[in-house]
Amino acid sequence: MKTKLFLLSVMCGLITIFFSFFLSCKKSDKEEPTINRVSIFDNPLDTRITTVESPSGTSMVLHGEKDEEGNPTSINKMEITDEVGETSVMLLNEEGKPAVFYAPNGVKFMLDWLTDGSAAITVIDPTEEWSIHTIVNPQASNNTLASIGDKSSNHRDRQLNTIKFEDLPNHLLSYQLNAQTGTLDESCTLFITRCNMPNDNSLGTGTIGVRMYDYMSDKFIANLTPKFLGNGIYLVTVPASNQPHSSPFLPIVINVVNQYFGKFCAATDMLTGYGVIEGSAICTAISGAIMLSTALFGTPVAAGFYAACEAFMMTTAIACGLHQIVVSDLLSGLADFIDYSYDSYKLVPYQLGMPYDRIGTPIVAAPGDLSSKSMSLDLGGTTRIDDFHLSPSAPGAGVAYQAIADISCIKPGSSVTMSIIGTDGYANTQTSNFPDGVFSQRCTLQVPGAYTGVLDECTITVHSPDGENVTRYASLIFGA
Repeated sequence: MKTKLFLLSVMCGLITIFFSFFLSCKKSDKEEPTINRVSIFDNPLDTRITTVESPSGTSMVLHGEKDEEGNPTSINKMEITDEVGETSVMLLNEEGKPAVFYAPNGVKFMLDWLTDGSAAITVIDPTEEWSIHTIVNPQASNNTLASIGDKSSNHRDRQLNTIKFEDLPNHLLSYQLNAQTGTLDESCTLFITRCNMPNDNSLGTGTIGVRMYDYMSDKFIANLTPKFLGNGIYLVTVPASNQPHSSPFLPIVINVVNQYFGKFCAATDMLTGYGVIEGSAICTAISGAIMLSTALFGTPVAAGFYAACEAFMMTTAIACGLHQIVVSDLLSGLADFIDYSYDSYKLVPYQLGMPYDRIGTPIVAAPGDLSSKSMSLDLGGTTRIDDFHLSPSAPGAGVAYQAIADISCIKPGSSVTMSIIGTDGYANTQTSNFPDGVFSQRCTLQVPGAYTGVLDECTITVHSPDGENVTRYASLIFGA
């Protein structure tokens, strides 16, 4: 009898545990978020315009320019996170089309728009050593790359040119302090250096910023843009705590979002084949370029390029889907204005990069003591080829182009070699010493045109006296 009572007691306990677990699971399901969350950032100092989070876990942050009242005037950057938490970054041109894409695996796309529906795309691996170039034109009868020319082509009329040097472009104008900033906002200085020298060279829009966090909770408050003052010094202004809302005119926000997303989604739909990964225009073109160049850089790099293409497809689809949610909630008045409330805060300067940003020296401050503090961000001290591209990126038959490289942290006594090898038999290798006393230079090599289908492989190598050489590769096809 005791045994039966014991077994009955155990069974009742198990049933109780089962139903408790079942009910807790059902309760958990009911507590999962089922609505979208849209927020508006009306402070003119915060680059964020709006954010949206969906119940599926996808999210998007829109950054851009604002007027003095906090109303957005343009969108220049999007941060998109997928359902598994991987974030991609898209920089936009003035028309709202993607100009640079940073994939979660560190691969970068550079897009040069030829028409509203076609673009030349350079794909760069995370080490920035390898890159491929292709044309995406869904309207063409054949979107694959042109057939490669052979050495029987006549290349004798392609002349040999030498390397030309020039200083890197500097900031065109220094930022003028705005009297309307008033006493509500506070500022401090940010020193940006490269090779232990003040950095006065132009920095890409959206690539340098300062993130502001609440010091106690580590909650993200704002994304700030440093303003160039000169000699490597930048001004960082933070929004005042508890600053009243400027109440931006919502139709202006909606108009800017619709304007930029209208062109963004139309352009990317054509590049991606309207969301179909297999057979999409961009992946077809990149696959063709990879097939031609895999022998140069190997399978791992190729696999990274394929993965980045799929990430581009996914990112654009998420962004255009979330756009509809943003506009719907703004029209319905469901968006929340974000309060800028804090006691003490932390500022973290950064340079955009994938998969990881370059982080500078942070500072902690409280209202009233920011002006006595400063931050620093070093962009690196080793010799670096910051950019290597071919322009125009899509030369027609017989059209000349330039191989252009921006180089920083040049060590005294260094030299540069630029080499062009064409499948038509053309070859030009030039080596020159850098001018004395420079630590950054732009190197340009003029390359003559060729027949349709000729492939040019371009290489640049910076030779340092200590033997630490840096090399980058690029390629293009004439008339592709």
